[in-house]
Amino acid sequence: MFVVVIDNLAAPMITLVTHSRVSLSLEPPETADKYRKIEYRITYGKVGESTSRTIHTDLTSQTVTSLDEDTVYEFRVAAKYEGGRWGPDSDPARARTKESADG
Repeated sequence: MFVVVIDNLAAPMITLVTHSRVSLSLEPPETADKYRKIEYRITYGKVGESTSRTIHTDLTSQTVTSLDEDTVYEFRVAAKYEGGRWGPDSDPARARTKESADG
């Protein structure tokens, strides 16, 4: 029996923050062709709350929208590989949305 160890992805990089959006850049995993990535799962939520939301994508950049202003969010990413296996979640990246110019 042989076991494949899939490393954690790097934490997503925060590339843009507004009062209601956070843009992320994902670093693709380095894996053997046999275990290539076929999908990403981005999990995010407000820091200090237990609820989270999930986005599935095959892109290495993603903008999360409809966020509350002046709120700290935490983002993690995992990759799904051929065969349907999900790798572990990345370390978190945090971003605080900006206050609205109206406020």
